[in-house]
Amino acid sequence: MDARDTRNIPAGKRPRFNRLANVADPENRRFYPDIGHNTIFLFDPRTNERDIPVRSFNLENPMAGDPVVENGMGYLMRNAQWLIQVIGVDGLRIDAAKHVQGFVLDFIDRSVYRQNPRKLLDGSQSDVFTYTEVYDANPDVLLPHVRKTINHADPGRIGANRDTLDFKLYFALKDNLEHRGKPDAWKRIKDAALNVADDGFHNGSAGVTFIQSHDVFKPFDLEEVAQTYTLMMPGNTVVYFNGREFDDNRDFPKAGRGDALNVVPGSLLTRLLAARVTHGRGNYSERWDGTDGLFAFDREKSMLVLLSNRGDAGFDSRTLTGLSFPPGTLLVELSGNAADPVVNPRRAGGTDIPQVLRVFRENGVSKVNVRFQRPATITNSGQVVNHGRGLLVYGLATPQSDRGIELTNVAEVRPGRSDSHTDRENGTLRRADISVIRGNSFEVKIRTKPVRLMGSESLRDVNADGDEALLRVDDGLER
Repeated sequence: MDARDTRNIPAGKRPRFNRLANVADPENRRFYPDIGHNTIFLFDPRTNERDIPVRSFNLENPMAGDPVVENGMGYLMRNAQWLIQVIGVDGLRIDAAKHVQGFVLDFIDRSVYRQNPRKLLDGSQSDVFTYTEVYDANPDVLLPHVRKTINHADPGRIGANRDTLDFKLYFALKDNLEHRGKPDAWKRIKDAALNVADDGFHNGSAGVTFIQSHDVFKPFDLEEVAQTYTLMMPGNTVVYFNGREFDDNRDFPKAGRGDALNVVPGSLLTRLLAARVTHGRGNYSERWDGTDGLFAFDREKSMLVLLSNRGDAGFDSRTLTGLSFPPGTLLVELSGNAADPVVNPRRAGGTDIPQVLRVFRENGVSKVNVRFQRPATITNSGQVVNHGRGLLVYGLATPQSDRGIELTNVAEVRPGRSDSHTDRENGTLRRADISVIRGNSFEVKIRTKPVRLMGSESLRDVNADGDEALLRVDDGLER
């Protein structure tokens, strides 16, 4: 805008952080939408306004942006739209929303509606996701912050895709898993999630689950157990990672999970994240009720989760019934705990925890014999190791390949790092090898092999053999 316009905030007179604030700059055009570029007109049912013009940022010619007069709300809305369209963020977290007026949240919903330029695999609109932080466990306070009103059949009507952090579940997890051995812990946890308060089901209809944030230190003793619970349940969840871009020696924001991006060496958390991606689907069903410190649930025809908050060391054998898996199904342990000698040491007769389970039928009901790993293990010498990993995740086996993905016409390979690293490096270093192809064409090949779990012919899983592969380029969308 014109620097002489009296409606502008006056330019600063005293430098701070080596700059003057509020100085008119023609380069700032890139922070404004282009009035003549991809304008859409919308109806807002919250305010009953019609034919609201919404302009897009011009990504090909950013300097075509048109500065406009706006109030503080307009500035916030423009910044939210800019973050989505220009920076490419997928959603926004709204802090301390208990102190934000409802109409402000409505305008945030408006600012991001239909603004995501990225599409879903079927070519449909990818809706921007926002969620609020409301420090309260009362569902009557939390649920009004959940608005999922987008109707793709009526794109001209503004809708919201907004949720809220599930403090109701967070306090239940913290109160009952802060120390191991608390009686009836799972009774107080299993139905505490906000989605149950919303519609009575564990279906992810409401609430973004979490166990740690920038406001709190490492949460509690059985952190890994709680993290597994939130990751394997239906719905949205957050894993807090602090990249420490503001220096290491700070009390705020609090330290997060430094292993959240630790891909190459692997960590329990990254294995759990991978299991959520590959197996986190299907309806939820409870399989063990938790009166004895044990809790189990499955995701229909995909995974089985075993959790323990027992205070003593060892394991517990149980038979689970009514599973969604057909008889003969083989389930392989995905968290890595069954293969970890610290959690599951090898003994004279083998190991305590099986790496593979087989579902069987008895009296017309699908069953499986399992062993729950407690948060502590007794070593061969009789010592107790308190590792806190009272969790096991079993899922369907996946195709296997000795060579992985093979590419032709590779000009160079930029190696990933698998050596020692800091939390900050986990967020900045390349962890996997990257093949660079500069030619106009290349071939992709993957050679699968017969799946023999644990290398045993008796655990041959023909259902896991791969006979078809799909390659996704550019998120699978036409450009």
